[in-house]
This record gives sequence, structure tokens and C-alpha cells, in this order.
Amino acid sequence: MQHYEQAKSTEFCVSCHVNQPFLESLYIDDGRFLPAAHFQNKRIPADYACYVCHSDYTMFGDVDDKIRGVRHVWHNVWGTWSEPVALYEPYENTACLECHAGARSYEEHPDHRPYLREMLNGTRSCVMCHNLVHEVDKLDRFGKWEPAAGE
Repeated sequence: MQHYEQAKSTEFCVSCHVNQPFLESLYIDDGRFLPAAHFQNKRIPADYACYVCHSDYTMFGDVDDKIRGVRHVWHNVWGTWSEPVALYEPYENTACLECHAGARSYEEHPDHRPYLREMLNGTRSCVMCHNLVHEVDKLDRFGKWEPAAGE
């Protein structure tokens, strides 16, 4: 159980060499980058940054996901991963809605209001508008955020 809990940590996720750019993307100094904005503004816990948004993925999803998660670890151990790293399926709003559904700032936002029903029922994706996610192939084009000492 301890290893399962440890696998939820950001440190574990980025221990795979192929995931290092995803960690770097959390430090992009541009508020349009969805993961960076959430990470830098403490909307997600830094120690579980990957897990919060990808909790239905790999080890933490259904049986098929667990098998894929073990495969990921295997490929990292043997250095046989392939790039680019990509999601198996389109990103679903359910992860976003875990925190945002019911939040006044989300539901009353003028850009969300016209599409709220569609976003809540999953027929419209949040990433249709919030489309700067990790962008690991473009990281060198953006400045980096340097957290203050102690953050």
C-alpha cells in the first residue's frame, strides 16, 4: 500500500526521464498554461500535481489502466518508452469538474456560462478553450517561473 500511495506523488511521476518536460511545464511563466497556472497558484497540491489531474490514469484507474501503468514502469526501467508521450484517450472534463463544478467562480464566469450545461455533461471539453496544457515540445519558447525561496 505504501508503494501505491508513493506512486501518486509528483516526485514518482517525474522520476521517469521521459516525464521531466512535464515537470518543467509546471514552471512556465505564462498564465495561459493550464497546469502551470494551477501549480503556481496552489490550486493543486505540489506534491500530487500529476495525480490530481490524472487520477483516472494508469495505476489509479480501472484494471486496463493498472496494466498500462505497470507497462509504463516496465518501459522506464528498460528505457524502451516511445515519444511523444500522449494520453490514450482524450482528456475528460471529469478531472476538472472534481474541483470546479459547483464553484461560483467557475459556473458564473462569463466565458463558461453559455457552455456550462455542455461542460458539465461532458459534451464540450474544457481543453477546447484551455488548450495550452503541457506543450512540452514548445517549452523553450517561454520564460520560466522561479518560485521564491521556501516555496
